[in-house]
Order: sequence, then C-alpha cells, then structure tokens
Amino acid sequence: EDWLRRCLPIIVQPELDIRAGHPLECVFFKFRREENDISCEVSLIFQGEATYAPPCCNRDVPPSVSQCMTYGYRTWNRFAYERTADINSFIYLGISFSDRKRPYSDIWMC
Repeated sequence: EDWLRRCLPIIVQPELDIRAGHPLECVFFKFRREENDISCEVSLIFQGEATYAPPCCNRDVPPSVSQCMTYGYRTWNRFAYERTADINSFIYLGISFSDRKRPYSDIWMC
C-alpha cells in the first residue's frame, strides 16, 4: 500500500461532472505477479457519465449536459456492458518495490 500511495496519480475531475452527479465513487486496485514481473491494475469507478453538448461558437460558455444524448449513451451502456457507471482503468507495468526513483516501467491505459 505504501507503493500505491506514492504512485497513484492525482485525479482531477471537472466540477461540471461532480455537479451533474457523476463524482468518483471508489478506486479498486489489484497487484499481480507473473514470474518475476509485478503489475498493478487500478480502476476508477464514477457514479455515471454524461454526454455534453459543445458550446456553439462561443468558447467562454461552458458545455452543458445533453439530456437526450446522455439517455441514449446510458441506454447503450446498459445493454452493451450491463452497467451505467463509468469505469476507467490503467495498469502499472514492471513494478519495483525497492527502486524509489523508478517505481514502475510503464503505464498502460485500458
């Protein structure tokens, strides 16, 4: 767990997502060892995900949630993936618990 505390990135979430009801709900992690290689998969679970309508010709206006597009997107996710939560995962490869200058060799985004 000390390794994870040192290496887990700072997670930044737009205020718009939080106000729309899609905050970060939990973080899961699992270390795996295959022969001499150690990896760690980290999954970020958000309460949901919305689809945003881009501002029309005015960059000073923040994007707004498109209720129609969000409904279609969630309906698709419910049937295709049997979920409506937003899951983002990444895997740390080549983990070293002893090398503090290079605690992992690579990150793979899932």
